[in-house]
Amino acid sequence: MMYKYSESVRNQFKNYHQKGSQLLTVFLDASGNTVISGYDADKFKKEHEINLGCKTFNIFFYPDEYILAYFPLQRLVKVRLETGESSTTEGLKFAPEILVNNNLLGISVDGSSNKKLARLDLETNELSSLFEEPFRLWGSNGHDVYGVKIGRGQELYSINPLTGSINWQNDFGADLFGKVISYEEMILVVGKSNFFGINAKNGTNLWERSSTNHLLQLYKDKIINVDASYYREISPDTGETLVEYEMKPEYEKHGFRFMGTNRNFTITDTHIFIVDAMGFKMGCINCSTGKIDWSVEVGEGKVTLPHAPIVYRNKLYVLDNEGTLHVYDRE
Repeated sequence: MMYKYSESVRNQFKNYHQKGSQLLTVFLDASGNTVISGYDADKFKKEHEINLGCKTFNIFFYPDEYILAYFPLQRLVKVRLETGESSTTEGLKFAPEILVNNNLLGISVDGSSNKKLARLDLETNELSSLFEEPFRLWGSNGHDVYGVKIGRGQELYSINPLTGSINWQNDFGADLFGKVISYEEMILVVGKSNFFGINAKNGTNLWERSSTNHLLQLYKDKIINVDASYYREISPDTGETLVEYEMKPEYEKHGFRFMGTNRNFTITDTHIFIVDAMGFKMGCINCSTGKIDWSVEVGEGKVTLPHAPIVYRNKLYVLDNEGTLHVYDRE
């Protein structure tokens, strides 16, 4: 698998995201307002541009036809992609963390600066308190959400996002890392030293293994782990290692230097696309051989790559730390 450089777009991009056949980019205009551009991801052709008319902190929730942009404890902007129509809610003392069934869950702050777990209904814009203590929310299975009380990072709670009721809690007796992955009727919980498979309905432990590290992603029926030393495929059903390749010789051969800090990689059926998060190298690992089939220096070796690449059909996109979007074509 080989890619050749096509073009670079310098626009001080802050972030990007693939939504179906669209590549969405985010940048600030000269007035500091957030602008969202939508491109045909197959042809890299701009289809629309939406200026929100205000500054937002981040954009990370993507319901079916909407983009949600927020500035914590200040405003929430809801944008309809097809038309560019937007609505803004100001003075919202709410910091969203997760989206479940058209509801945003996160931390709200009242007039006395008390923090609570709260829910914002996106249909009505009604903000309601769910729990009198603040939680950090780490994941969802589409029905329930999972998180820990702030300051108590060893106990994981399963919470009903509509009522705030506690389904179950599990005290792991050790610090958790802050990542919950949903898989069928299970959740996978990443700890500082252990990795757990948990029954999503009742919170019981199904399996436990020594943690490889926190650099984990679920892809179909496998957990992919890429770090400074190994490429692994792990069974989410049992926690067993299915495939393991030693990667240090490959990294050294292709000039990757900081893979131990890299949590940004993109998975396809045949390859894992990696970036050197504190360097300027990008490449792809062959899942069948553990070899790096292709690598390239991005931005003439003068940038770093803090974002995971985006792969869509024959296009490969990567955003560098200076806000330049680099585009490659598959040969």
